[in-house]
Amino acid sequence: MGAVAGLRPAAAMPAQTLVAALLTGSVVGVAVAVQPIAGVALAFAPLYAALALYRLPIAVALWIPTMFIEGIPGSRLAPELFGVLVGIGWVGAMRAGQLRGMLDHSRDVVLLLGAMLSWFTLSLLWAHDLSKAAGYAWYFAEVAVFLVIVATAPRETSTVRLFCAMFITGAVISVAIGAGGVLRGDAAVQQGSRLQGGAGDPNYFAAALMPALALAIGMSRAALTRPGRYWSLAATLPLLFGILASQSRGALVAAVVMTLVALTVFPRERMAIVLCAFAVVGLGATYFTIDRGAWNRITHDRYGGSGREDLWLVGTRVARDNPFLGVGLDNFSVVAPGYVREPGALTYVGGILRGQELHNVYLGMLVEVGPLGLLLFIFVPLACIAAAMGAARRYERLGMHGMSVLARASVVAMSGALTTSIFLPNAADKRLWVLMALMVALAGAARRRADDDSPEPSIRWRFADRRFVPQAVRADRA
Repeated sequence: MGAVAGLRPAAAMPAQTLVAALLTGSVVGVAVAVQPIAGVALAFAPLYAALALYRLPIAVALWIPTMFIEGIPGSRLAPELFGVLVGIGWVGAMRAGQLRGMLDHSRDVVLLLGAMLSWFTLSLLWAHDLSKAAGYAWYFAEVAVFLVIVATAPRETSTVRLFCAMFITGAVISVAIGAGGVLRGDAAVQQGSRLQGGAGDPNYFAAALMPALALAIGMSRAALTRPGRYWSLAATLPLLFGILASQSRGALVAAVVMTLVALTVFPRERMAIVLCAFAVVGLGATYFTIDRGAWNRITHDRYGGSGREDLWLVGTRVARDNPFLGVGLDNFSVVAPGYVREPGALTYVGGILRGQELHNVYLGMLVEVGPLGLLLFIFVPLACIAAAMGAARRYERLGMHGMSVLARASVVAMSGALTTSIFLPNAADKRLWVLMALMVALAGAARRRADDDSPEPSIRWRFADRRFVPQAVRADRA
């Protein structure tokens, strides 16, 4: 009897497992039937959670592309849902020493980030609409957590390269979704004649592709393998197509700024940069010659920058009346309707009365959180740029010229992202903050490599005995 009794729990386990599997399958099946994308995500969530716990860098790498497709119906919360699982894995895998290491090489970023979040939270005290301000403050807290996770997850330069490659991959996937949707006649990937891919808006779409383009060019020098270099160069073509098809005027302005910044941070490559710029101009001219409607959209606008001129005019009026503290985070749309009756012709009153956001991050920060909030917000990416430039110089001293190019390319990428913010309310855009995190990660990896002179191991593949066999080799410093 004792033996039989001892067998009962073991015999019951398969039944319990079967019941759990049936319940899980039922839930996933219903989710797939109601919302296919959400159902598939739910089915893979347990596997992804295990990956986050045991292989955090790979989980973070797979998480980054989801931030480029949140405009697709059913995918809006994908970055947050997977981010929760990554966050759990990060807490489990993180060591106190890694956080101290981030403080060592990016103390300015951490301090400025904390000060910015504190001031934004404090603005709730004088916000006209507390719920809107609190919701936007939550978004900033969320992207700040994303920055810390992505910045501290990699330990080696190979992992940082992987993160940058996945950033580029996410942008290419977004373009592919848009191109495929156009072929299928899917209106969700277009706004009129403008491509918006997986971003849900053509301007946000272009704003994400611009930094990815700069990183792709940098990765073509930083990749250790020839296929990696070819893939990075090949990725520039769909990214250029997506930028042109978005018909974003802000992206064209960002392209000019990025070229000027590239000429500054790559003093030895100026001729190559000029030739590359001429090639891009030639491709753009060819595209706009074929699609005359796109060129007309770029050059003709009856609403003054799609209403931006009127929004900016009202924004300056609000800032004039609230010069020190602002009106509270995300509260421009609350107070703006009260300023449309002041003297001066406005052609975009309807948009303002509907609660249109102020399409300029910097003016928006001045209006909502005052001069101090604006400075704190600007100083965070500037500190990341300083960290990336320091990393580039450190990589040069180590003889890792490819990584130095990637670090400098991230500075060019950030200049493009910050330029597009002149025309968009994208202060809490996840991709902007992940780009900042990549710059901090580059600085951290450079510092660790300087502290450890041993060459970094990597995996390369060779064709032998009719099979691909992995070989552990030492990465060169080129």
